[in-house]
Amino acid sequence: MRLQLILACVLAAPAVAPAVAVAEPPPDEVSATMRVYADDDHLTVLSPAAHAQVSTGRFTGEVDAALDAVSAASVDVMTSASPRAVHERRLEVGLGGTLRRAALAIRGGAQVSHEHDYDAVRLGLGAIAELADRNTTLEVRARLGRDRATDVTDPSFAGDRTTAGAVAVLTQLVDARTVADVTVDGSWADGWQGSPYRRVRIADPTMPVVTLWREATPARRLALAAAVRVRRAIATSWFAAASARGYVDDWAVHSGTATLELRRRFGATLLGAEVRGYLQDGASFWVRRQPDALAPPRYRTADRTLGPMATAGAELIGERALGADRVTLAVGALRLWFLDDAAQSRRLAATVTLTFAAPL
Repeated sequence: MRLQLILACVLAAPAVAPAVAVAEPPPDEVSATMRVYADDDHLTVLSPAAHAQVSTGRFTGEVDAALDAVSAASVDVMTSASPRAVHERRLEVGLGGTLRRAALAIRGGAQVSHEHDYDAVRLGLGAIAELADRNTTLEVRARLGRDRATDVTDPSFAGDRTTAGAVAVLTQLVDARTVADVTVDGSWADGWQGSPYRRVRIADPTMPVVTLWREATPARRLALAAAVRVRRAIATSWFAAASARGYVDDWAVHSGTATLELRRRFGATLLGAEVRGYLQDGASFWVRRQPDALAPPRYRTADRTLGPMATAGAELIGERALGADRVTLAVGALRLWFLDDAAQSRRLAATVTLTFAAPL
């Protein structure tokens, strides 16, 4: 469960996903990736992953496997640290396939992930069409998920959540050097939305005592996000991209993201940099310190990611062709500010991603 919280925090502002060209099948390829995340809150996440894709005629099959291993100083890595160490692992396996016919492709897939206290299943189905002499690409995807959270300290607890969503991506070739993407993403979730380990302190005003209550959030969450990205080739060796994304949901969370990217090719080597900023306000029920009361409020949370927060990150990326093989190294820094949390108002993290890809 805590791995899900880590990923939600680090990936609070996902990038715009481009549409996939369907005219030609992708090359048969296998790749391996190692990702490392470490921050000054004594949290480390190692994420090895592997991917393979093979095409046969009009069909392309894909398989993914990933393992996340976390080491942290507290039971709940999203609240204050404690002397108790945490070591957890999350395994994810996915299968997918794409069937092409002329300028149309149908894509489907499934993912299953398991932790000792969290299980998730994801199903997806989509279609991609190339229009206007293949100058325009339209992609539509639908997804459905089912999660189940448990509490290793409380065998009687189980929280289920059902999720659904739809994404539409329009990619337009503006001119010989410029491509623009517009993405609209709607999502719905119903069920347990919190962490079974996170507790909220409630004081009894009639007695000098403080009680701890499991957090409680609304069971339903509706969200809508829209993003635009422009990619442009500059001269013969430079490439640049800029994107902006806005998000709103019925928990009264509003956020905005901006990203700038720049790449330059030096023969078989591609070097670049990316900077990203993210800003959000808090959920309608977010209160940094719950007021003293005889009973806890209906909605209560100590999740800092539901309060006002901001992040800023930068990443240096290098890619090198080794014959038919390809090696990519990305090194980044991420700063997170929790704007209404005095105990831990900021976090500094470093990320390293190494990928090796080879044709089959």
